[in-house]
Order: sequence, then C-alpha cells, then structure tokens
Amino acid sequence: MATNNNQLTLAQALNLPSTMQALTDRAMGATVAERQANARVMVANALTLINSNTNFANVEPQSLLGALGIAVSVGLPILPELGFAAIIPYGSKAQFQIMTRGLTRMALRSHKVKKFHSDVIYADEWMGRNKLTGEFNPMKDHTDPNAKVVGYFCYIELIDGFNAVEFMTLDEVLNHAQRHSKTFKSGPWQTDFNAMALKTLQKKVLRKYAPLEINEAVAIEADQSAVEIRQDGTFGLNYVDAPVDQPTVDTQPKSTKTRAKKQEVVATVENTNQTQTDEQAYRTEILNKLEALGIPAEAIVDSFKGCTSIDEITTDTLKKIYEEETNNA
Repeated sequence: MATNNNQLTLAQALNLPSTMQALTDRAMGATVAERQANARVMVANALTLINSNTNFANVEPQSLLGALGIAVSVGLPILPELGFAAIIPYGSKAQFQIMTRGLTRMALRSHKVKKFHSDVIYADEWMGRNKLTGEFNPMKDHTDPNAKVVGYFCYIELIDGFNAVEFMTLDEVLNHAQRHSKTFKSGPWQTDFNAMALKTLQKKVLRKYAPLEINEAVAIEADQSAVEIRQDGTFGLNYVDAPVDQPTVDTQPKSTKTRAKKQEVVATVENTNQTQTDEQAYRTEILNKLEALGIPAEAIVDSFKGCTSIDEITTDTLKKIYEEETNNA
C-alpha cells in the first residue's frame, strides 16, 4: 500500500491497484469476492469523504490508507451519518474514529455476546452501589425532567451467562476527557458529551470482558488515532487527539492467529521506555512478576486461543496483563 505522498493525490492513491489489493487482504468476508466487494465499497466511501470535505486536501495518502485499513478489517462503514465509524482530517493526518453504533455491532456480531447496553444515569434514579459486591442497587424510574445526569454505565452479558457492568461518575468522565482529548473545549465532547461518555464506557467494557477478535481489539485501540501501516504489516497508532505523552501503540497484523486478551489501558508500569537492547531483560522481568502473582507463562499461553508459545505474545501485551492484575489485586 506504499504511495509517493509528494506526487499522488488522495484520489489517485485510492485508485491504485496496490491499494485495492491491500484493502482486500485486510477486509472481512468469507470469500475473496466478498472481501473485494467490501474493499471497493470502502474506497467508494473514502472518495465521497474527500470530495465533500476540503480539509482532506492536506491529509497524507498513507495516513488515509492506514485508517481505511482499520475500518475495512472490522467491516465498519466510514460515512459518519451511518453512525458506525468515521475518518476525520486532522492536519496532515487522517484520524480513525469508532462510534457507539460501531462498538455495539462489533460486540454483538460474534454471537457470544447476548446483551450490550449503555445509558446515562440521572440523579432521581440512582440508588448507589452495594459496597460489599460492587454491584448496582436496583434503579428507580427516571421521572424528574429536571434531574441532572450523575453518571454513565455499560452492561455486557455473554451467552454463557457471564455479565459485568462498568460505571463512571460525571466527574470521572470529565476528568478523562480533559486528560485525553486536546479538542475537549471545541470538539465532540462539547457538541455531544453524552455520546462520547457512553463510548468511553463501551470501550472500557469491550476491552475488559468481550470475546473480540484480534482485528476488533486493534480497531478499539486505534480509535482516535492516526494509523500507520508498516512494511511488516503491523499497525503503528499515533494518538493525534491526545496529550503529547500518549504512547504510540504497536499492534499485530490481522493475519496473526492469536486472540488478544482485552484489558483496560492503564498507567504504564515502571521502565516502559526501555531501549531495544533492554527489551529481553524487561520482558523477563514482567514474566517473573506475573509468575510471582501466580500467573505462570503456561497459563498466559492457554488464555490466548491458538497460541502455542509465550514468544508469540508481545511484551506490550504482557505488560498490560501485569498492569491489570496488579490493579485488580
């Protein structure tokens, strides 16, 4: 999917045979014909976007193609009026965004999720939580039109009966938005705050509890990022709408047959800025810490469908497992 950014316009880059082949390779579909059809639709939608928004004139072709690669891999239409996903010009970069309807589609189409629901909580219906179990107390009906929003929740129930719910207060959501979005004062957090808050909860629940495929997990991590497709097929994610200290995330290509364990992105553990020469020592340190927590390498391998060796699991993934376990301890 390589292009010469100095010579090719976005339309020319989209119409390259190599672009169509790259999108076909990543597209969803049971047959080659289905994947080709999905890739063609994605290109057509992309042409509609760039023709209707002059801000795309400054976007680098490779950045747009990276965002399209994510969108086509999870089968989410990118026309924003449909409510599944969008690609937003952000200076010279194309930012991939998932919308709440897109997150719901990814949750339910696996046929392993029975229910996936999120909503606002008003002051007149909130009954607090059980301090012992952490569960919600039954909520009253919302009847007071003047009641203020006090929080947000997202509930997931799997076919096997497992269920979980996550809740954030209004203040927690505000703090999250101010910390993670440069455009908090002028972007969608101002124009559609409730939708952005529910999306935040949905992503949190999907990361922690949903049996997503690796390409779906990658798409969630790619939300609000500029996507770079590297020569080895991996994605590099640059969070252009985040603080400057937001880390770049390396992800595995769709062809990888492992299933990523979903975790909430949490604070980075010590020594994350290791050089490549220290990588193996850092990886060994994390594995030792996990074993000390009662999580040996064999158990980690068993938790990833199709995985046969700890070497197949990235250091970044091991780090996130360690962070989740220590936060839950």
